Amino acid sequence: MWTNDTADQHRLLSHILATLFRHREIPDELLHGSLANTGYPIRTHTAQPDGVLRNSADFWSALDNQLKPSISYMVTIPVDLDVAVTAPEVRTKVLAFKDTEGAISEEVVQIDGKVHRKGKPDEVIPDATILAKELQMTATTDEAGKYLFRKMRFGSHTLEVQAPGEEKKQVPVTVPSASYDIEL
Repeated sequence: MWTNDTADQHRLLSHILATLFRHREIPDELLHGSLANTGYPIRTHTAQPDGVLRNSADFWSALDNQLKPSISYMVTIPVDLDVAVTAPEVRTKVLAFKDTEGAISEEVVQIDGKVHRKGKPDEVIPDATILAKELQMTATTDEAGKYLFRKMRFGSHTLEVQAPGEEKKQVPVTVPSASYDIEL
C-alpha cells in the first residue's frame, strides 16, 4: 500500500531500485518450470523513459488511480519460437496488492466481454451501453463489440444492456466466469 507522504514513496522506491540494480540477472536457483535450465541468462534492467512504458500515467490511469512515483522494470526471457502454446482467452483479471505481512490489502477485478447478435457471435454490436446495476458503473462497446469493466467485485451482478434500436436486456453474471459475452 502506498504511503501518502511523497518523501516516504521516494525512499521506498530508492530501496527497491538499489535491490534491482544488484541483480542484473535472475539467479538460476530462483527459476522454475520452463525457465529453469534454458541455458540462457534471464536479464533484467530498469526501463528508461524511452522504453516500453513511455508514459507512466497510462499505467496508473488503467488502475483508475492517481499518478504515483514508479519504476519500470524489464525482464528479458528466452522464447522457443518452435513451441506452440494455446490457452483460453483471459476474461477475468485480478490485481492483488498485499501488505507487508502478505495479507491481501486490495484487489482490483477487471472483466471484459463482447456484445453480439443472438446465435451470431461474429455479428458484434458496437455502441451498446452496459450498466453494472449493483455498482452503478457503465461501459460502452467499441467497434469490435467489446466492453471492459475495470473495477468489478467478485460475486453476482446484473448487467443491463441497451443497444441502439434494441430493447434493454438484463443479464445475470457471476464474477469470475469463463465468459461475459452477451447476446441480444
